[in-house]
Amino acid sequence: MARSIGAPQEDSVSVSYNEDPSNRDCELVSTEISARVREKHVLIKMCCKKQMGLMSRIPCEMERLHLNVADIRIMPFGQAALDVTILAEMRSEFSGTVKDIVDHLQAVVGQI
Repeated sequence: MARSIGAPQEDSVSVSYNEDPSNRDCELVSTEISARVREKHVLIKMCCKKQMGLMSRIPCEMERLHLNVADIRIMPFGQAALDVTILAEMRSEFSGTVKDIVDHLQAVVGQI
């Protein structure tokens, strides 16, 4: 599909997954991850339980997906949760979908 240079791509996609809170203790924080894509830019939002080592692992995992991290913002959300916003740019090697990004990050959060 040909597109003129400089013409903005209007399509964006959003996918999110929530862990089923009925399967967890009430004290645990459920994980929510959503991602939006516009042209070569990806905006990822995560709300997850505070976990040692998670935030140092995220940039490495983004590199594995062929995404260059431009910015990461991490804010505490209550006593046990983190609110994370990631802005990344797709490299030419990226061949996945927005669902692939969310699924991969969901797996990473679940492993730690």
